[in-house]
This record gives sequence, C-alpha cells and structure tokens, in this order.
Amino acid sequence: MQVVRFYIPNSLENYNHLLICEDSAQAAVVDPFNAEAVQTQLEQAGVKLTKILLTHGHGDHVSGVSGLLKLYDIPVYGDAQLKQVTQPVVNGDTIRIGNSEVQVLDTPGHFFPHQCFWCSQEKPFLITGDTLFNGGVGNTKVGNTKVLYQSIQKLKDKISPQTDIYPSHDYLCTNLRFTDSILPINPASQRLLEEQECLNPDQRKVTQFEDELSFNLFLKTESEEVMEAIKNKTGQKPVSSMDCFIALRKLRDQW
Repeated sequence: MQVVRFYIPNSLENYNHLLICEDSAQAAVVDPFNAEAVQTQLEQAGVKLTKILLTHGHGDHVSGVSGLLKLYDIPVYGDAQLKQVTQPVVNGDTIRIGNSEVQVLDTPGHFFPHQCFWCSQEKPFLITGDTLFNGGVGNTKVGNTKVLYQSIQKLKDKISPQTDIYPSHDYLCTNLRFTDSILPINPASQRLLEEQECLNPDQRKVTQFEDELSFNLFLKTESEEVMEAIKNKTGQKPVSSMDCFIALRKLRDQW
C-alpha cells in the first residue's frame, strides 16, 4: 500500500494522508481537513476515494468530512463515539482498502477516543494521528497523560523498527528544539534538526520508528540520561518511566 502525505497550510500545520491500494486504484483518506485539498490529491494520483478514516474527533481532523460526503457516497470509519462515523471499528479490527488492509489500534490519551491505523505488510507504516509525533507526543489538555503513556508503551511493544511514522502535524523541528532544550548533548536530534529546518513541510523526512527511538525523548523515558536531564530542569528526578513521561509532557506544555 502506498501512503501519500500532503501538507495543509494552516496555523495547526496539519498533514493529511491518502492510503492507496495500487492494484485496485482505490484510496482512503485519513482525517481530512479540507475536501478540496483531498480532491486535488486524488486527481493527481488517479485514484478513487472509497473510505474515510478518522483517528479522533478534534475539529482539524474532521473538518473536511462533510464536504467529501457531498461528493462521495462512502463510509466513514472510526470509533463509534465520533458523530461522523458510519462504520464503527474497535481495536484489532481490519479495514480493507482495495486489496490491502490496515489494522485499528486503540491509542487513547491525547483524546478519548483515539485510534491509529497500522499496516504491517510489505513496507509497514503507522498513521499516528495525534498520539505520536516526530520527536514528541500529543498534548493531554483534554486527555490523560498516564493513559497516553500506556498507549505509547503499547506502540513500543507492537511496532517494528522499520515502520514509517505518519503523524497528523508537522511538528518535527519544534519538537527537536524542545529535545535540545532538555538534552543538549543529543547528536541524533541535532543532526536531524540541521537537515530538516531548511526544508518545507512537504519535504520533511518521513521517520521510521527506529529513528524515533533514537531521539524522541517520550520513547526514552526509562533512560537514566533522560531522568537526570529532567532532574536538572525540575530539581526532582523521576522514580519511574511513567513519572519521567509525565514530567516531560509538563515541560513541553510550558516550553
């Protein structure tokens, strides 16, 4: 399955994604922000839209749904609690897109509910919504940090290192700058920031999970080095991986 990532210029820096079965030329769109932008991408790819997938219900993830439903008589997949959803799915379900499929993973914490979409076949990828970002994780202003920590641990246990990571926002450079404010001696993040900050959003690197494991502090909360860095910032050393995650999220909120 092919993933087409495209940037939607707006203050929230959204990415949208087409999931394309190349054998059938059928496609699904994830979290459409703008129906016109999606239509443009479909025409450029020469594919037919057959499904809409929603990770969660924040406005910038569902704002394009109504416009697309005026153009296409297609189902909307996601958690049953989302009012736009016509085909409810739960953790472990599969969604077929032509001859390909993605698996639904429940990943609450940023929002309730929240789901990711995972393809483990051939070239694996994970559509992460606002659970996992490049170099960071989602905020928990209307969620729960402890629950988000558990969702991240679930992904660490399940996702292979070679999985391409597709979040819903272009926060890579901002998150890398935050990383350097916490852990200044971090060659992996510093090198990536130097490479990426001169690029436009459509050109930014699609990281793999192994990349994230090397520089995303929220995936390294069991690290003694990260715990010491938190102590240097707050005066208190975390006593557990979860405590470290919570402290990082609080520092990111204040940064």
